[in-house]
Amino acid sequence: METIVINCQEVRDEEGFWQLYVETVRPEGAAFFGRNMAAFWDAIFGGGPGWPGDVELLFTNGKALSSIRNGSLLRRLQEIQSQSSRVHVAL
Repeated sequence: METIVINCQEVRDEEGFWQLYVETVRPEGAAFFGRNMAAFWDAIFGGGPGWPGDVELLFTNGKALSSIRNGSLLRRLQEIQSQSSRVHVAL
């Protein structure tokens, strides 16, 4: 399984996070991907726009995400990490 490393060290806001995701992963349906956590959830669990393929997504320097939306972005990624079996998400 291919591992795609998404280095979050320079991410300062949610828009920057989604831009990094799209540029790094180049997911299917990127033009239609909603660039929010609900759309990411749908992509990971349902294969919708933003689907990264059968890969491992390794988010490095995740601590940088703790200041975005009072930490809710990071918490949602952790939730997806614990529940996803189709795409392996690692922090």
